[in-house]
Amino acid sequence: MIFVTKGSPCKAILLMTASVAALGMAVAPAYAQDNHTAGANAGQDIKKTNEVADNSGDIVVTAQFRREKLQDTPIAITAINAATLEARNQTNLVQIANQAPSVQLVDLGGAFGPSMSAFIRGVGQADFDPALEPGVGMYIDDVYYGSLMGSNMDLVDVDRVEVLRGPQGTLSGRNSEGGSIKIFSQKPDDTTNGNLALTYGSFNEIDIRGGVNFTLVPDNIYVRISGVGHNQDGYVSRVDYGCAFPNSGIPSQAAASGLGCQLGTEGGRSYAGGRIAIRFANPESPLEFNFAADYTKDSSEVGATTLLQVNSTLAAGCALCAVQGTTTGTPIYLNPQFIPTNPYVSYATFTDSLGGRNYVANPTTRTINYGLSGTIDLRLGDNLTLKSISAYRNFESQWVEDNDTSPANVSLGFEQLYHHQFSEEMRLSGALGAKKLVEWTLGGYYFEEKTTYPTHQVLNYAGGLDFYGNDPVNANSKAGFLNAVVHLVKGLDVNAGIRYTTEQKTYSYVRLDPNGNPAPLIGSVNGQSSTYSGDHWDWRLNVDYHITSDIMTYASVSTGFKGGGTNPRPFFGPNPFGPGTSCGTTAAPQPNCQLQTFGPETMTAYEIGAKTSFLNHAITLNVAGYINEQNGVQGTLLNCPQYSPPGLGFLCALPVNAGNAEIKGFEIEPVLRPIRGLQIDGSYSYIDFKYKNVNPATGITPNTVVPGIPQHSTWSIGAQYLFNIGDLGSLTPRIDGSHQDFEYTNIINAPTNILPGRTIWNARIVWQSPSKTWEISGAVANLGNKLYYTSVFDLYASAGFVYGTPARPREWSLTVKRKF
Repeated sequence: MIFVTKGSPCKAILLMTASVAALGMAVAPAYAQDNHTAGANAGQDIKKTNEVADNSGDIVVTAQFRREKLQDTPIAITAINAATLEARNQTNLVQIANQAPSVQLVDLGGAFGPSMSAFIRGVGQADFDPALEPGVGMYIDDVYYGSLMGSNMDLVDVDRVEVLRGPQGTLSGRNSEGGSIKIFSQKPDDTTNGNLALTYGSFNEIDIRGGVNFTLVPDNIYVRISGVGHNQDGYVSRVDYGCAFPNSGIPSQAAASGLGCQLGTEGGRSYAGGRIAIRFANPESPLEFNFAADYTKDSSEVGATTLLQVNSTLAAGCALCAVQGTTTGTPIYLNPQFIPTNPYVSYATFTDSLGGRNYVANPTTRTINYGLSGTIDLRLGDNLTLKSISAYRNFESQWVEDNDTSPANVSLGFEQLYHHQFSEEMRLSGALGAKKLVEWTLGGYYFEEKTTYPTHQVLNYAGGLDFYGNDPVNANSKAGFLNAVVHLVKGLDVNAGIRYTTEQKTYSYVRLDPNGNPAPLIGSVNGQSSTYSGDHWDWRLNVDYHITSDIMTYASVSTGFKGGGTNPRPFFGPNPFGPGTSCGTTAAPQPNCQLQTFGPETMTAYEIGAKTSFLNHAITLNVAGYINEQNGVQGTLLNCPQYSPPGLGFLCALPVNAGNAEIKGFEIEPVLRPIRGLQIDGSYSYIDFKYKNVNPATGITPNTVVPGIPQHSTWSIGAQYLFNIGDLGSLTPRIDGSHQDFEYTNIINAPTNILPGRTIWNARIVWQSPSKTWEISGAVANLGNKLYYTSVFDLYASAGFVYGTPARPREWSLTVKRKF
């Protein structure tokens, strides 16, 4: 099934691909006739389409716009192929961070909905809002994914994942300041094969995934279809507090219905998706066209969140946040008794009844995500190729949050996000001379997106604020780039690149009360708009030298950036309480209050590294060290009296440029294959962040650390051994461990926003039949049943609470897979 939507972006893709295809058809006969040998050599080998490991175990990557072995690429890359993903039982993008050094990928939930935070070497973003740019570029088959919402993709039918660490400003472009993550799908080929896997596990997990590959027209058209369906109950019980504690005076939601005290669960997952890829390729033709369409529908429960801390003093001062007691009628405030003793229990009600209101939220999410792309590869000569990548993507997401995760009426939200994007990239690649002494790629890139953010927020801690937003955000970006490698002498290469980017983003604000009038308190923001525009030059210089065929060293200087923007969540605009009123202090007034813009974040990175293999590839060891000079560090203030009316600084979510910093670190990735059948792999990373100077207007102190940086190390280790059991096939057990030190989740560090460190172990064992057509595997995740949290959201000083997302407890699964 191909999913096509109406609209000019889709028409643009079809027109562009049709035009280039027509050009290819015109060129192909002449090319084949005049240069038959060259044309045949230039034709695609349909049997070898995917970037699988060669006999040495080295994966082929395309990070520098050309196919080269991972060990020959002078960039810090973790490349994971399909076999490794399966061996580690990794089925979604978040899970790969456990083994990739200096990488953090986290499912967020709560107020951030079904989105993901992504950090590489301490640079990234944890906020889905379209006003903020991610610092890690996400790509699917070379198509940029412009949002963190719904970005934790299921890795069904994936050929490999490339994690590029360090600024990729010239190679990947905008918003790849920390690095980029590139997912490459399996391409159709001329084989007829397929697979089907069925999994059952903890919390009634049922997972079905599979795919089929076949030839539609011999020597011309090949098709690959894949799909996944997943359903699993939640692991955090949502309990009715009034029912569980009948003497508390808290009204019960469940008692009258006779449903018992458990209202439901959080953290359950339910989604289904499919993908079709069609490949038009002829071994005798210089033209290849790949078309792909995908569709995913996710109807999961809200992410699991539980109450961790309560600021009793602040909560007792919020009369509107209280619940009226059922017996005495006295108000019951948010208090520590609502913190569950069981970390897998939440007392969230997802309701608000203040002043006769009857807001009831269904604690589920709904996300529909689809896209289509067309990629054209046209060989114009022996050393000249043209590539066009056209794509359209669309998603719509809905979710709710009960931020205080308690029976109190502190904060309730109903969220929606609608997003569509169109992108086009053209690359002209060539080589100079018969020996290809210079290989180059010249290209251009265009990207446009439109996002609408409807929201309904009930913030009783802000004086009973009840408002609707419906903010449109329009953005576009254009870029031109040139990258080249010069082979100076045998073993010595110089890689250089440059990219120029322009971008613009306009954010418009809607802040209305339930009657459609400008909302109280924040009405000064309604009808305002703000535009950010900028341009940036990125460059890269890299020298690599092969000491031997198995030892390569490199040194590089590169730059990257993520764009600026405007505050998407201002509580106060110009004249917040009428003409002549302002924010800040008499000495430092802020006439625009929180309606502020922030600048881009830029980085210059200095890196040295080595990629080595010893003893006929029995030992592989890759190392890298770096110093990153970061300017305009972006972060969000959750308390900003300097941009607020007196006494209201706690109503704040203001992005700022905090200052300039230096980030230093190193990474080690070893792989050992000491004997046949045994593999031991691991990673270690160390990172240190220090401000060189801070923006005094932010109130940030120089000794703080930005979110996304563990203090100070992470490591992973894995081992597997293949036992050959003769006519019974083979048995392969594997164990994986990973560790991360503690970190802060707020740019203003405090004990209330510490995310503790953890060490986690997973295990898997797989039996494979002698013919390798049947597999049965068993897996256990979080083997030690470790209680840890993947995120912490700190509103202790403003709304009076801190909530966290507990990770999934120990889980087991059993999978049966058939290949045919």
